[in-house]
Amino acid sequence: MGSHSDRTQFELRLYAHRGANRHFPENTLPAFRRALELGATHLEMDVHRTRDGVIVVAHDATGQRMCGVEKAIRDCELAIVQSWDAGYNFRDREGNLSLRGRGHKIPTLRAVIESFPRTPLNIDVKEHDPEVLKQVIGIIEELEAHPRTLISSFDPGLVRLLHKLGYRGPIGVSRHDLARLLLIPAWMLPRSWILGGALQIPRKWKRYYFDTAPFMRKAHAYGIRLDYWVVNEPGAARELLERGADGIMTDEPQLLRPVFEDFSRKSGRQIAGG
Repeated sequence: MGSHSDRTQFELRLYAHRGANRHFPENTLPAFRRALELGATHLEMDVHRTRDGVIVVAHDATGQRMCGVEKAIRDCELAIVQSWDAGYNFRDREGNLSLRGRGHKIPTLRAVIESFPRTPLNIDVKEHDPEVLKQVIGIIEELEAHPRTLISSFDPGLVRLLHKLGYRGPIGVSRHDLARLLLIPAWMLPRSWILGGALQIPRKWKRYYFDTAPFMRKAHAYGIRLDYWVVNEPGAARELLERGADGIMTDEPQLLRPVFEDFSRKSGRQIAGG
């Protein structure tokens, strides 16, 4: 293993969680575009597959929360899914339904990748289906987006399959390997037992804390970068960066970008894309 100083190899990443979801409906092209304007370096998104086999960018398995449609994406053709109003239930900061009927749609993964040809992406595969994962990989590699696209899933089976299929881009760490890293002493834990190179985690889960300095040092010693979600308070973001976090997922990129810039100036660590 390396030393704690290994963390300096990681660039600082500011992920827009489902895009600028406080400004536009989450996981839509306008939300992603606005997130980059607000200072995000990476776009985080989730994917599902329609009944006719198209990968779309959406967090939920159904259209209920966003679109007011009680149907599962997997049970509907793309034309039906894209007929839903992605802004139907969106509320702005004043609580108004200001984007209802404005033509916002659930985009396809292909459209997102093609719309942002140089932007680093983080894709969370929600469906526990190997065929969906294979299709996601196929689209990414066909568009030659794999060098800038991290695929993550807490499903250990999908993470193993990512490696088995030879995905050429970065891969996230599964929950099983997170447990190994947390609970097994370093002297008993070979690096080969942990698949993937990035942990994307909350600060705390149940009784386990992932934002402690010892845990961060251990992860960095294994060459694993640490990205935390979802952090919207500048003070909390600053604290995480000072402890050793490598990236933060946020709903408020415009609030956290100044924190990243200040920390970068003081620490010498580079912000992605800078």
